[in-house]
Parts: sequence; C-alpha cells; structure tokens
Amino acid sequence: MANQAHRAEERFSVAATGMAQLHAGRRPEHLIKELIQNSFDENPAICSVTVTAEQHGILVLVEDDGPGFADIRNAYTLMADTPKRMDPEKRGRFNLGDKEVISISKWATVDTVGWTIRFPEEGGREMLENTRTKGTTITAMMPWHPEQAHDLEEKLGRIRPPTGTIYTVNKRIVKRDPTLRTARGTLPTVVQDSPQGPLRSRTRATDILIIGKHESDQAFIFEMGIPIQPIELPYHVDIMQKVPMPPNRDTVSDAYLRNIYTIVLNAMHGDMPGEQFAEGWVKTAIEQKQVTPEAVKDTIRERYGDKVVTWSSDTDANLKALDAGYQVLHPRTMSKPELQNMRQLGGLQGARTLFGRTDEPGPTLDISNDETKKDWAKWVRKIGEVLGLEIIPEFVHNPAAKMTATCTANTTTPYMKFNTAKLDDHFLSQRGAEQLQLIIHELGHAVTDANMFHGPRWGEGCAEIGAALLAAKKHLPTGDQEEER
Repeated sequence: MANQAHRAEERFSVAATGMAQLHAGRRPEHLIKELIQNSFDENPAICSVTVTAEQHGILVLVEDDGPGFADIRNAYTLMADTPKRMDPEKRGRFNLGDKEVISISKWATVDTVGWTIRFPEEGGREMLENTRTKGTTITAMMPWHPEQAHDLEEKLGRIRPPTGTIYTVNKRIVKRDPTLRTARGTLPTVVQDSPQGPLRSRTRATDILIIGKHESDQAFIFEMGIPIQPIELPYHVDIMQKVPMPPNRDTVSDAYLRNIYTIVLNAMHGDMPGEQFAEGWVKTAIEQKQVTPEAVKDTIRERYGDKVVTWSSDTDANLKALDAGYQVLHPRTMSKPELQNMRQLGGLQGARTLFGRTDEPGPTLDISNDETKKDWAKWVRKIGEVLGLEIIPEFVHNPAAKMTATCTANTTTPYMKFNTAKLDDHFLSQRGAEQLQLIIHELGHAVTDANMFHGPRWGEGCAEIGAALLAAKKHLPTGDQEEER
C-alpha cells in the first residue's frame, strides 16, 4: 500500500521554546515597548502600564481603551498580514512584538474585545469568548529579576504618548517633553504599496520633532514616541513615520543617523549655544550634502570666530593672516567633505585668497611732476647707499593688489615698488619709525632669497638691515638733505 501524504494548512510551525531562546537576552524595556506601541497604533484615549516586582519575576500589565484586536488570530500568529504595513504613520509592521513577549513569559493573558486567550505556564493556549466591548489588556509574568522592576518602570517612562492619549506607568502620568521645533525633512521609510505587495523602502517627507531634554539626560531617537536608541545630540528627536529598522527595532543605520544630525543642525543652528558647535554630531552634519549654507556659516563663526582662513602653501600669506589676527586652520584637521562644505557653502577662504601677493602689482607710474613721491624716492635711495645697495624705487597704483610694497630678492640692485593705493601722500611725506619699518621690511627680501616669504631667513635679513642702519645712524638720512634732481 502506497504511503499517503499528510498535508498541513501552513508551511511552517513555530517552536515557542526556540523563539524564547532568541529573545531571552533582550532588554526588558525593548520587549515591553512592543506592547505599548501596538496600543498607541489604535489611538486610545488611555494606555496604562503596571510593573510589579513579584517573588519570582516581574508582572507586567498593559491596558488600553482602544477598539481591540481586529483579528484575534494576530494574538498568536506570527508575521500575519496587517494593514499597518501600508500606513507609514503606524508603528507596527512585523506583527511580532506581542508574540515575542509571550514567548519568554512564564504565563500570559490577552483579554480583548470578544476573546480571552490564556497562555499557561505548562504551554499551549486556551481561548474563551467574553463580553468585553472595548479595549485590550495584556498581562504577562516575565522571568526577570524583581530588582529590575524599578529600572523597567523608569525606562517605560521615556515613551512619548501620542497627542490625545493619557499614558501612565504605575499610575504616574507620563508628560511629553516640550517640542522645541518641528522640522520638515525627507527620510527613508518602509511601506507596503498594496495588501499583497512587499515592504519597500521609500523616501518620504515627514515631520521631525526636536525635543528639549534635561542636560543630564541621554538623548534618544524615537519612532512616533517609542524610543529606539541613544543618540549623540543635545535634544531628543521623534520621527513621525516608520523608521527603517531590523525586527528587534532597537537600532538605526549610521546613514540614517547622519541624516538626522543634519536635519537637527539645519533647524537649530540659530538657537544653539556656542560650545555645541564643537561637538562630534555637528562635524558629522557639516559633512552631509543636505546641510544648509546658513548652518555651515554659523558653525564656522561659532567655532572659530569671524577671522579665520585655511592654511595655504603660500607661507607669506599664512604669516600675514596670523599678523592680522586670523586663525589659520590646516585642512588636515577636517575631513574632505567638511572642508568642501565649509568652503563652498560657508564661504571659508584660504590665506592666499585674502593675504597672498598679486603677481602683477600694476604699471609703473610717472612721478616726474609729483614732488612728494620724488622726495620719497630720494630718501629710499639714500638709505640704500648707507647699506651699499642701489635701490631703484618705483610706484604703482593698484587698489585690487594685496601688496603695499614689494622688493626683489637677493640682489644689490633691488627694485622696490610702492603701491599708492595703500600708501597715500601723507604717509610718503613722513620720515618716521613707521616709514623706516616699511623699508626695513622690504630690504629683508633684498639681502636674502626670501622673495615671497616671511620666514626665519627673511627675519634674519630684517635684523641685519636694522643693525646696519643703527651702526650707521649718523649717516641715516632724514629727508632734509638736498640732492640734485
């Protein structure tokens, strides 16, 4: 006689003991919050949680006044179809959470509209009809140490109830922390397009609530009021749509966090205290393409002040920036995306741009009819004679040039150019310390090979010129000497 096939209605069966082993190591609050989020999805007026330390475990009771289970089979069927998957503003999607709790409980009861299901300690389940007309109560004796009850109570108090729902933990009403700002952002979510279709990743605009917190509190990211994980922010952040997560729903991807940091910085930069701009999350936000120019500019100003440039290969420009009171940042102190956004969006400039010399100071001016400039040129030539140099003074007028004066390097016949856009006739008519300082500065180039740089060798050259002039003080011209023109 041929063997007869035995056909089962479902392809799979679930081993409750194996499921319990998979979830036994999870933190208590991560499991119990699944019961609470299921309640919140029904928009109840009241949701209450009771946590009681018993001799051999913790008794947890979650009760609401919602409409009850739409399909009682969802109380004991894993992965069953649920309309929540089609609604990005409902928290549920896996149809697993309450079963995960029940799998590790010593015993549990689900009491909802029309049905009571008992999951006794010896295993299996019992179903009874009842006359209940609204709400659901889930009671579970959990195998956790009684001393964990207080910590569980405290963690469940972090949950933010929906608007219109009174949420209590051990009869204490949990109040929502104030929302500082509601930002609008585009974030990934998961949604089912049709009743029989797959869950797909979608990018969708949603509200992001930026929430105040006590300074000592750990910040959290929430999914519509349900805490997911700690985050490196000075605010709580509540995402008002499904957040892409694995089935345990206790972590988000690094890419998702980077998006959150950027949205928060874009929204809050105008109200943040200065010290927060140095925090790591701001650096992460600045690196992202979505960061706004205003957020980048505020970050630069709050971190470095109004006088800041990036280091340049033009050492002379770096030194000039430092002399002008600027902070000079080396690009290697920033990541490439951070530096790029600071330059392109924040307007951060390099030292060369602000302080570099222009290669072409401009055409030489005719001073044959300008007595002030002719007298200045005579004075400069006399100084050169004292030093054994044949200085050739010239004048240019270039308002766009960075240079005030220039001098050719390492020569006994230096060309010294003066920019009259920077040096007016009043300056050129004086023969004081300021004027002499300018000449020594430029002659430091003439006696060294430091044509474009103000480094140590140039400094030594200036010292040599100053010492030589001091030694020849009695020969130093004051500008009063007559000379044939």
